[in-house]
Amino acid sequence: EMHNEELRIAYDEADALRARYADIYDFAPIGYVTIDPEGTILDVNLAGAILLGIKRSQKGRKRFAAAIKPEYLPIFNQFLAAALISRNKESCEIALLPTGQRPETMVRIDAVHDEAEQECRMVIIDISVQKTAEKAILERNQYQRALLDNFPFGVWLKDKDSAFLAVNTPFARNYECSSAEALIGKTDFDITSKEKAKSRQDEDRLVRLSSEPQHTERIVEIGGKECCFEIYNSPISIDGQLHGTMGFSRDVTERHLAIEALKESEQRFRNFIENIPLGISITQDGKIKYLNLKGAQLIGYAPEECVGREFLSLIHEADRPIIAEAHSRRLAGDAPMEEFNLRIIDRQGISIEFHTHASTTEWEGRVATMAIFEEVTDRQFAQAELRRLATTDSLTELANRRHFMERMGETLSRLHRDPEQTASVLILDIDHFKSVNDTHGHATGDTALCVLSRILRDELRREDTAGRIGGEEFAILLPGSDLHSAAAFAERLREKIAETTVSIGNGQLGVTVSIGITAVNATDTTVDQPFARADAALYRAKGAGRNRIEVSTKAVKQIGA
Repeated sequence: EMHNEELRIAYDEADALRARYADIYDFAPIGYVTIDPEGTILDVNLAGAILLGIKRSQKGRKRFAAAIKPEYLPIFNQFLAAALISRNKESCEIALLPTGQRPETMVRIDAVHDEAEQECRMVIIDISVQKTAEKAILERNQYQRALLDNFPFGVWLKDKDSAFLAVNTPFARNYECSSAEALIGKTDFDITSKEKAKSRQDEDRLVRLSSEPQHTERIVEIGGKECCFEIYNSPISIDGQLHGTMGFSRDVTERHLAIEALKESEQRFRNFIENIPLGISITQDGKIKYLNLKGAQLIGYAPEECVGREFLSLIHEADRPIIAEAHSRRLAGDAPMEEFNLRIIDRQGISIEFHTHASTTEWEGRVATMAIFEEVTDRQFAQAELRRLATTDSLTELANRRHFMERMGETLSRLHRDPEQTASVLILDIDHFKSVNDTHGHATGDTALCVLSRILRDELRREDTAGRIGGEEFAILLPGSDLHSAAAFAERLREKIAETTVSIGNGQLGVTVSIGITAVNATDTTVDQPFARADAALYRAKGAGRNRIEVSTKAVKQIGA
């Protein structure tokens, strides 16, 4: 009886143990599946049935292959054949078709066979989340690699011993390495000279010790050619722990050469400016910003004594209003280039006359005035006066006939070079001028000529030229004006003159003019041809009653008073 009792207790314990293992088998979170050599399911736990999308009661009637995505069947069949004969555990990764309870799933299968090699006992683990994470990591790594490799400069990451942990393709290409991976684990001693490698490791050590990034430029020899690289090196810390250094380098050879060329050009320009035998100054906001050495010598100062000083304080008091007005016009853009004489007070208080060319320039990003000036000597005064007398009519101060014809010749030459340009010439004289002289005297006649010349100067553009070519006869050259524009200008001029009077004693004398107009053509061979056409048009205007204009071609409508 005691023996039977012990036997009963042993059976109960075995049943309890079998029940516990059955529960572990059935309710395990991974699938257990047993199949025969043909792939028929012999046994399956609850997790395995869910993975395969079958009921446990269907085992023996279902083949495992029915749950496999078709493209993975060759992999599984090869795996099953190996698992049935191998002495070791076999593994594979395949995709299972979606079921009503789950989507398509990636699984890993570990399998062994029974002793008779008639059963394949498999453990199936869902690795979909793992595979999705691995894919995301792989894609992220690929994106990061693509980003690094497409940087226009070299990038590297080093450990605490200055060994390369990662580099991008441009960095490897600079050192003629076959790939970026070929540099992993190497140091600067493997890619450059011992001296340069030691210098770079010293730089890495300094960055690690200081925990501060460094930004430098370095000359690097690549392919036998010296190149200038901009280097950025920074410590890498994670959770407060120093792990190494990272940096980037980019080829700035072109920028380096451009800066050097700019420095050389600036030096040449400075040498030229400082040694030119003319004074040069730049003024802004009413103060001298720059004065070259020659300019300072001319007025007895050192350049640094003048910089920051009010420029009007150096100018003769009588000239200040004119200079201030001209300065304002330049700042407003109304006078881009002016030429005049002015008097400057030197260090000894002596007034020195200078001939000055003033123009608008830029200084430190804002508008300023640049003046080039030279001292005017008696000889220069005489030469200037001779030139003026040679080209100017003494009474009206307009161009004389010879100078006017020279300007006509210059305009005709430009038309010969570029027939698309236009130019017109006007000839006018004062109506009944002989009667004015006879009735009121030559002094009144001269006054009338001066009044007319003043009106002409007021109406002309900078590029236009007016000249006195005879007693009461004047000519006007209008470069860039066609016949229509010239006729409109002539009519405005005629009206303004007709509205002007000349004072004679206690009375006023009115004057009028007749005007002949023609175009200067590229087909003209001499200036006499357009001059003759304009003169003929003038005589037609006088013959038609005076105080009117006539154009030398019938193609343009005549405008009369």
